[in-house]
Amino acid sequence: MIENSLEGSRIVVTGGSGFLASALIARLAQVKCRILRVVRPASPAPAHPSGPASCELLRGDVRERAFCDAALAGADYVFHFAAQTSAYQAERDPVADAYANVQPMRNLVEAGRDRGMRPFIFFSGSATQCGIPEGPQVIESLPDRPVTAYDRHKLEAEGLLEEGVRRGWVRGTTLRLANVYGPGAVRASADRGILDQMMQRALRGEALTLYGEGNQLRDYLHVSDAVDAFLAAAACAVQTDGRHFVLGTGEGRSFADAFSMIAQRAERLTGRKVAVVRIPRPTGQSPIEERSAAVNPARFRMATGWTPRIAFPEGVDLTLRALWARSEEAA
Repeated sequence: MIENSLEGSRIVVTGGSGFLASALIARLAQVKCRILRVVRPASPAPAHPSGPASCELLRGDVRERAFCDAALAGADYVFHFAAQTSAYQAERDPVADAYANVQPMRNLVEAGRDRGMRPFIFFSGSATQCGIPEGPQVIESLPDRPVTAYDRHKLEAEGLLEEGVRRGWVRGTTLRLANVYGPGAVRASADRGILDQMMQRALRGEALTLYGEGNQLRDYLHVSDAVDAFLAAAACAVQTDGRHFVLGTGEGRSFADAFSMIAQRAERLTGRKVAVVRIPRPTGQSPIEERSAAVNPARFRMATGWTPRIAFPEGVDLTLRALWARSEEAA
């Protein structure tokens, strides 16, 4: 297992009750390591997965420098997932978004500098940081022209991490993620995890709403493949240090095709027919919604050997079955 490379390490995971963090911690729990799971002060305590790892819950605010200093004491690796994730909320209050999405990285990098310990920081970025690509693929060589406050702040945080690496304060890499989906913790923002939301609706027999023709392409990456990528980045730290990578499957799929597959496979599972209904596009949508591209992970594959394992049809089935089992247990 690639996570075995982290055996004996002290690992800090911010945003510890979130979707990606929960999936990562479930994998790390199977390794003899020490996990410090950082959650907000008011967040419910997440259940720790069983395994040989020791997992400690630490409540605090990564926007506060003193807290980051304490959390990073003795840390070998930091998986930084804490974030404000709504692009629309970022536009409504860009100052608050910068405080939520940029300040924590500044704190982490400066804590590494002042403690002289050079932890390796893995940052969860977004494939949309480049803006709206003119071609069919997102690759690292595209110029960064973010069109949302959310992506501008992600790019600023990534820049702080890379500057910290250049100065020798920390080590680190950013994985700019495509659309991650799959079973797991509930997303904090309503405009994230749209695919998972549609699967939940399909299991209830509700119609799936498609804006217009739904021809825009998205790259859907299963959460287990995303976790594999972060672990591969850690296992190949020499190759990934100081760099950023775009991460996806390389396969673009239209909303129309994705929703149709969800409807068909949910019907097969539940026996309930699911309609896909086209409705007018709402006003006030972010311009980033108009993008249409796949995310080419070739550079990351060359650096680490990582490749996605779960094709989209299989990922839909896995997610539907997990959500269905959860709903049956709750009934």
